[in-house]
Amino acid sequence: FPDAWLRTKEGVTTYLGVPLRAPCGEVVGMLGVVHDRLIEDREILERVLKILAGRAAVEIARVRAGELVKQSQAGLNEAQKVAKLGHWEWDVASGDVEWSQETFRIFSMEPEDGTSYDRWLDRIPEMDHDVITGAVQKALEDRESFDVKHGVLVPGEPNRVVRCQGHAMYAEDGTALSVFGTVLDVTDREIADQALRQSEARLAEA
Repeated sequence: FPDAWLRTKEGVTTYLGVPLRAPCGEVVGMLGVVHDRLIEDREILERVLKILAGRAAVEIARVRAGELVKQSQAGLNEAQKVAKLGHWEWDVASGDVEWSQETFRIFSMEPEDGTSYDRWLDRIPEMDHDVITGAVQKALEDRESFDVKHGVLVPGEPNRVVRCQGHAMYAEDGTALSVFGTVLDVTDREIADQALRQSEARLAEA
C-alpha cells in the first residue's frame, strides 16, 4: 500500500488493491486503484480488479517463463560449445531437421542457411553416406539406437570427424515420428589417436 505521506501528498482518500497471483500461487505484484473520494460499489470494483489481476499475473508469469527459457537455452548453447557436442532432430514425415547452434558450428553452417536432410547429407563425404544413412535406416526398422563415426566436409578447412548417436521415436501405432541425435566433434581426438598409432608403429619398426 502507498506510504501515509504519499497518500496525504496526493490527496488519496481511498485505496483498493488486490494481489497479482501467478497460476502456481506465487504473488508477483499488486494491482490497485486510488481515489480522492470514497469509492462506491467497492465490492464490484474489487471483483473487477481481481479479474484484471488474474490476467495480469498470468501474463507476468508467461514473460518470466520466457526469460527463464532464454537463459536456459543460452546456458545450454554455451555448454554444448565447450563440449563440442550438438544435437539435432529429424521429422520423418516432413523431412524437416532442427539443429542446435553447436551442430551448425560443427557442420560449418549458419542458422540462416536453413536445414534439411539433403543439406545435412551434402556435408558428409560420399564414402560415408551409406554408413550414416544405413545406420539411421536400421535404427528405424529395428527400433534400436545407432552410433557411428563419419566425416564432415568443411569448405576451406580439413575435414572433421564426428561421432553421431541417436534413436527414433514412434507413435502408438508404431509409425516412426522423428529421429533425435547428438553429434560430437572428435576431430582432435582422432588426430591424437592417429599420431599415437604412427608413433607406436615407428617404435615397433626400430
